[in-house]
Amino acid sequence: MLRINKLIIDNFGPYQNNQILEFPAGNGVTFVWGENGVGKTSLLNCIRFALWGIVYNRNYEECQLAKFVNIDAVEAQKDMSVKLFMTYNHEEYELTRMLKRRPDTDGKNDSDYEHKLYLKHSGSLMSQEDAEHFLNTVLPEKISRFYLFDGELLRQYENLLEDSSSSDVIKTSIENILGLPILEGANKNLRSITTTYQQIYTKVSAANDRTKKDSSVLTGLLIHNEELKKSLKEMKEQKMKLQSEISEIEDAFAANQRYAELLIQEKEKESQIEKKRLLLDTNVKDLKAKMKFAWSIIFDKVIQEIIDTKNKELNTLLSRIEDIQTKEAIVSILDKIVNDETLLCPVCNGNLSSEDLSSLREKLASLKSTIESTDSDKIKNLKQLLDKFSSFKRNADKESLIKLVDYINTIRSEISLDEVDLVEIKKAKTGFHNSFTDTEFLDLQPTYKTKNQELVLLNEGITKQEVEIAENQASIEKLNAKISKQSNADGKKASDDLTFCKAVQEIFEKAVSKFRDDLKSRVQADAEDIFTKISHMPAYTGLKINDNYGLEIVTNNGQIVPNRSAGYEQVVALSLVGALHKNAPISGPIIMDSTFQRIDPRHRNNTLKSLPILGEQIIVLAYPTEVTQSDAKDLLSGKYLKDIYLEQKSEFETVIKSLCLQSG
Repeated sequence: MLRINKLIIDNFGPYQNNQILEFPAGNGVTFVWGENGVGKTSLLNCIRFALWGIVYNRNYEECQLAKFVNIDAVEAQKDMSVKLFMTYNHEEYELTRMLKRRPDTDGKNDSDYEHKLYLKHSGSLMSQEDAEHFLNTVLPEKISRFYLFDGELLRQYENLLEDSSSSDVIKTSIENILGLPILEGANKNLRSITTTYQQIYTKVSAANDRTKKDSSVLTGLLIHNEELKKSLKEMKEQKMKLQSEISEIEDAFAANQRYAELLIQEKEKESQIEKKRLLLDTNVKDLKAKMKFAWSIIFDKVIQEIIDTKNKELNTLLSRIEDIQTKEAIVSILDKIVNDETLLCPVCNGNLSSEDLSSLREKLASLKSTIESTDSDKIKNLKQLLDKFSSFKRNADKESLIKLVDYINTIRSEISLDEVDLVEIKKAKTGFHNSFTDTEFLDLQPTYKTKNQELVLLNEGITKQEVEIAENQASIEKLNAKISKQSNADGKKASDDLTFCKAVQEIFEKAVSKFRDDLKSRVQADAEDIFTKISHMPAYTGLKINDNYGLEIVTNNGQIVPNRSAGYEQVVALSLVGALHKNAPISGPIIMDSTFQRIDPRHRNNTLKSLPILGEQIIVLAYPTEVTQSDAKDLLSGKYLKDIYLEQKSEFETVIKSLCLQSG
């Protein structure tokens, strides 16, 4: 583990006269705060200069070192130097790199300076050769982009991930940090050794007259076999490219299907919301109507008493009316009897005597005298009054109002949840929208068919080539065995050596291939772990890595997300960087400059919280509007180690104003 402990900067960029920058010893995050233009990026280049003697501009293009000498120092004919104190494997190192001004020069070109490097180990000065070897070993420049990077470089990572033409670039860079070139170098050496022993064996065998002819044939077979292997490798590379293109088309098909599903979900959800809004409007209107009578709730008891009283009055009146109606019916019958000239009883049809008729007339007179007139208007008014009070009571029912309000609130909550769902659906749909036009999508189908046909033919070709190589190899082995029997002791030794080298090479090639596959799987798993901690989209559940270490976002239903936002591209890039650091054999500090500019607040906070996952020593160069100090402290807690403040004193001078160690 390489750790930077302290920097002493003299006349580099805006830093004049031994500016000192000290970093805490613990594992966590140190923040260097400064406004744009005060020298944060220059600080990044300070470290680049000290370690590798190079500086970069914003486009990651190498610049002249002389352009970073402080302007006032150029005028004063002063030197530029950076001293870096670091710890590697618990041992102390002091690195000094400087540009020493040559006399009688204007100091504007690299040729005006003498480049010097000094490296001390435990107080002892190392030789130039040992110093260069040490620096190339602990942190090679070719993998520096994974340790010192800025927002612009993250954008370049995104381009590398998206641009298939640059896939070899990122693959090479990533395999460098993962240490694979060392294994490939060893494998190359093994192949070279095998070739050497093959040549020795052929030469020894050819010295024997009896084997000259066989050796000549063997040599031809070996050359042809190498050509076949080269051709097979090209075919396999073509196959990998073709499979990648087919996979992209299949992803497009899946994306189109997913887009259609999301479109249906969107329409259904919008319909649900519209129906619920109509239901809400209806119930709100009902509530408003009922609220007109709400005042009467306080008179509920009084109104009920009035209703009960008036109901009694009404019932009394109705009973009287019923009694009067009965009597009037009887009077009508009696009146008919007494006025009937037939003098017949309407009940039994018997003849009525004069005495019976006289008795009936008396009873008729008595009944008529008991019938009283009643006021029908009074009954009508009483019923209207009862209806009004009953209406008050119905509309002002407390329990009914409470239930109605609760129902309205339930509808509103459902609408709010549906609207959240709709936003998520629209977000998900946006990622798929316009990936292809209808015409382009239709064109993909015959392309997909053609490429699959090409793949079938290519597989057949590969199989045929492998069979031919195997047959050729069998012939080689057969000839080797024949020559071995015919050759002398030297030939036997050469044969044994060759056999051993081939066996070792085969084992090593298989081991390297397996190691590469295992390493890629670990990088994917670790990148996915970091990504899920940073991402806030529930549907985005993982990452998928391809053979070139390009990363794609995978949804919970296994779909690949196209057209990722700038924020998500940066999150993916950061996830990859963290995973690479976790799996790299070389461990060092991670220094980040302006990495939060394009990340939304939620992703920014999640990224801040996840910074300690990326490495042991994290140094963040930030400006206050990019991320706030309070947010960083709250989210990082005990992993927030230190604040360093940069203050611009003049156009060409920045000072390290204060250092404030955080207690956690």
